[in-house]
Amino acid sequence: VDPLLIRLDAASNNAVLTISNPTANDIRFEIKGFAWDQTPPQGVMQLTPTSDLVIFPPLVTPKGRSTQRVRVGTTVAPGAIEKAYRLLIEELPSGQRPAGVNQVTVRTRIGVPVFISPTNPTLTGRIDSVTIANRVVSVKLVNTGTTHAMVDSIIIRGMAGPDQPVFEDSLAGWYVLAGKTRVWDYTFKPAQCRPAKFVEIEVYAHDKVLTSRVDMPAGACGP
Repeated sequence: VDPLLIRLDAASNNAVLTISNPTANDIRFEIKGFAWDQTPPQGVMQLTPTSDLVIFPPLVTPKGRSTQRVRVGTTVAPGAIEKAYRLLIEELPSGQRPAGVNQVTVRTRIGVPVFISPTNPTLTGRIDSVTIANRVVSVKLVNTGTTHAMVDSIIIRGMAGPDQPVFEDSLAGWYVLAGKTRVWDYTFKPAQCRPAKFVEIEVYAHDKVLTSRVDMPAGACGP
């Protein structure tokens, strides 16, 4: 699928999505649009069917080793906050299974983000809090801007003292939508937790780094 992210704005309210079929067989796909939200407190992805996106055609059957173009547009005007959606491109059953043959079929399902840019884009955010309890460190990020943020990675570093690292590990990043909050959790191994006196956090996103430090509270490593 190309592109893997679609941006729409006041000057360009539609885009072309290309679906390629590298196999020798025809494949049927259905494309649906969903409004995309992140629900508190963890920022879990929530998708709701929407008519804000216009998809044509919504059903396609690219022939073997060919491509199919799909137009994605909207009649929704840009607002103060970026609007977020996801296209779900789902492979449909082919109906070509031989009679009497039992087999497991794995079908393709791809999600493509679609964003309607705000009238005044800003990209700001912060580490709202870092808490440690029961060997779990929770990093809460808040997007205070008007556009989505893409977190590349989060570094978790346990320290026994200044310049005395006990361990370093990383968490994979993801989207934090405009005005939304998302929490990343990391579970310490016992050997990591007990020697650590404090934890350093580094969040990498859009060529910027957010940092925080929190002392290990009493009882954080459990009994």
